[in-house]
Amino acid sequence: MEKIRAARSGSVSRYDGVDYGGGRSRKDAFLIVAAFFIIVCFAHPLALSGEGLSLAEAVEQGWKANSSLRVQENELKKAELDGAIADSFSYPELSLFSSYSHIDPRPGVRKEILPGMAPLELNMGRNDMFSHGAQLRYILYEGGRRSHLQEASKQMKEASRWLLLDRRRTVQFDVRRAYLTILLLKEMEHLATDNLDRHRRRSADADRAFKAGTIARLELLRAQAEEEDARIAVDEAADRKRTGLRQFAILLNVKDLPDPIGDLQRASEQAMHFDVALLRAEEPEFARLMAVSFQRRASEEAAEAKKAESLPTVVTGVKAAQVNPYLGDKRYGTEYSAFLQLSYPIFDSGRSEAVYERAKIDAQNAALQADELERTLKAQYDLLIERIESGRRTILSRKVGVERAKLALEAAQVAHKNGSIDLSRLLDAEVLLLKSEVEFLRSTAEFYENLADWERWSGRSSGQFEIFNKSKP
Repeated sequence: MEKIRAARSGSVSRYDGVDYGGGRSRKDAFLIVAAFFIIVCFAHPLALSGEGLSLAEAVEQGWKANSSLRVQENELKKAELDGAIADSFSYPELSLFSSYSHIDPRPGVRKEILPGMAPLELNMGRNDMFSHGAQLRYILYEGGRRSHLQEASKQMKEASRWLLLDRRRTVQFDVRRAYLTILLLKEMEHLATDNLDRHRRRSADADRAFKAGTIARLELLRAQAEEEDARIAVDEAADRKRTGLRQFAILLNVKDLPDPIGDLQRASEQAMHFDVALLRAEEPEFARLMAVSFQRRASEEAAEAKKAESLPTVVTGVKAAQVNPYLGDKRYGTEYSAFLQLSYPIFDSGRSEAVYERAKIDAQNAALQADELERTLKAQYDLLIERIESGRRTILSRKVGVERAKLALEAAQVAHKNGSIDLSRLLDAEVLLLKSEVEFLRSTAEFYENLADWERWSGRSSGQFEIFNKSKP
């Protein structure tokens, strides 16, 4: 759904040139109400429903809201129009013309008939001359310039298509990355809240133990300080999530703060079983590289077109006109003519050669940029797959770390209850579990961000993001 940005300037009661009097029919009144409803709905950022936002919905909204994507779509339209312009030179050109000229003195001859007598003046025309007609003109030969321009426009049109595709993939990646960030921030807030609950219980236990005289004041103060730190961590996590949601809303151009659904915990289980060999088996489709390759060919064709400007041009055509005077009389008459014109540039102070050399440099630069981009993309692509594989292994390791931290905390709780360890050791075990859970979730989000980056560059689907279109069970 295409959104229209509109500025709000207070209530509007009338529009210039439109009568809202009682003479309106029911149909007109309905159209007015419908138009007002459409303006109100589309003049503001989209309001999302409160059911939660899936990743697929977020990407779709991101495509609609992204202005650079609209710009690239317009660039494609311009390339298509350039192609139509280049093709038009292959067809005859029909034009109408009208001209007026005044000659003084008017055309004539002076001839001496007898010596000593004034010469005889014969007027052959008139001072005022008019001409109106039509001309059909066709370029027979121009050194191949038309064909080169047509080929260049075709290559640029294909380049624009690939650039549009690359832009869509980039917007999709940006939305996915922001979406994963929000999920991670939500998980961080949940962990911070759970951590605060644990520290509140520990602080209460420490207070009772101190009153009973079983622990020193130092342990009580540490428990209270840890509780305060946990409370601050909850506030900071909530602020970071709120800021992230606002930035995400700006990215999607929505009025309400979105509520992404999805579960990083469940996604981590999927990531641990992902076969990275599937990514290596896919042949990447670098949209940006394809666009640069077509731009390179277009530059080469444009250089050849510039070279053809120094070659002869042959133009033919026919013309029919109403002229006055006609056959020397002051009246209109019809004249028909056909012409064949040959033009050949001989000297232009080196301008044509300079233009051609400049076009060749542009083509060489395009080739260098294409080669450099190809090397860079292939190297980054291989490195990205390695990061994805490393990220999968990291998730497995972090998962083991979380399980061991849970076992350590359970053992510490039993030991503290039995009095074999003090409160500080128990708090250390809780901090270890919190750190392990944070690193586990962070590595999961990073894995999917790298996977989204792989899909952007390769143009292929990993099939792993459907899990973010489902709510928690």
